[in-house]
Amino acid sequence: YPFSAITVNNYLYVLGTRRSSSEEYKSCYRFSAHTCEWTKLQNLLHDRSRFAAAHVEEYIYIMGGFEGFKRTTRVYVNTIERYSIENDQWESFSTEGPQLSSLAACAYGNLVFLGGGKNGQWYGYVIIKLLFTL
Repeated sequence: YPFSAITVNNYLYVLGTRRSSSEEYKSCYRFSAHTCEWTKLQNLLHDRSRFAAAHVEEYIYIMGGFEGFKRTTRVYVNTIERYSIENDQWESFSTEGPQLSSLAACAYGNLVFLGGGKNGQWYGYVIIKLLFTL
């Protein structure tokens, strides 16, 4: 799937989706299971799909992926964006992220670990690495 989903504080965040074929993969939504309502959030800064997301403290971090979804030539993204849950605002966090798509991320304390992924030249390897500490 082109989007990423993550739960934070009893909300489901769906990141990097779109509502029509003419839109880029930038739309973000939050679902409340308590009220059964969706809320539209600020768009991602860059069009990307098949990326990973991790929650650390008051931020959601996204990394990896590639531009668009069904392009014949994939441009892998190396930027990391972070979303302020409190302010509903995306910002650029780093330009030294992994150039991988279809990867997984998890947070442990202030550490973010990545697993798997592919970059167009290889795939299927299990890669676990520390991405950054905060």
